[in-house]
Amino acid sequence: MVDFDIIVVGAGPAGSVASYLLAKKGHTVLTIERGKRPGSKNMFGGRLYAWSLEKVFPNFWEEAPIEREVTREVLGLLYGDDGIEISLNGKPKAKSFTILRAKFDQWLAEKAEDAGAEIVSGVKVESPLIEDGKVKGVIVEGEEKIESSIVVAADGALSFMAEKAGLRAKLSGEDFAVGAKEVIELSKDVIEDRFRLEEDEGAAQLYIGDITEGVVGGGFLYTNKDTISLGVVMRIGSLS
Repeated sequence: MVDFDIIVVGAGPAGSVASYLLAKKGHTVLTIERGKRPGSKNMFGGRLYAWSLEKVFPNFWEEAPIEREVTREVLGLLYGDDGIEISLNGKPKAKSFTILRAKFDQWLAEKAEDAGAEIVSGVKVESPLIEDGKVKGVIVEGEEKIESSIVVAADGALSFMAEKAGLRAKLSGEDFAVGAKEVIELSKDVIEDRFRLEEDEGAAQLYIGDITEGVVGGGFLYTNKDTISLGVVMRIGSLS
């Protein structure tokens, strides 16, 4: 007899939404998150496009802990001490928001729990439980086996669960990029003055060129309520 109908590995946005929808259908769902809490381990620049999540939670931004709605976008090309910027003002057709995942993921996880899913944090899934050529659950740290009829691998774009289940080949360095981000505190008034924003409006700025000194990649800046998310991403295969 299985312990749960479905086990979801990962309580990021994909995992929590899957858990929410499955629990609402009446399935018993266990969601396992490696971090201390949902959102504590995430790889994210700072911008969320609304179109997919809005299908599940219409007008979710009215209650979710979003930071700002993006109304101003800047695309920049930097070369030496100079650069060119193209500024796009006004609300784009594709609605998007700046968010901080530590807050946002917790909100989504609570939605899943309210629907009946059970979420456990601080537990690492080591591998899928495979018997007779079929995935029949997961093995967590300590070699404990938890059985289920279905396992959902929501452990990120790299999904080591998918690799260990034989659903994709092992990735090489050419398939990866590395990013670094810092969240810097600025007052709400300073952000709105410096980026020419009205209250609750947000800016997204994306840069390529000499910012990565010849390495394939780029930089980004997103405005939050009283912080900015500033970062750079570079392709590992081009670092040499």
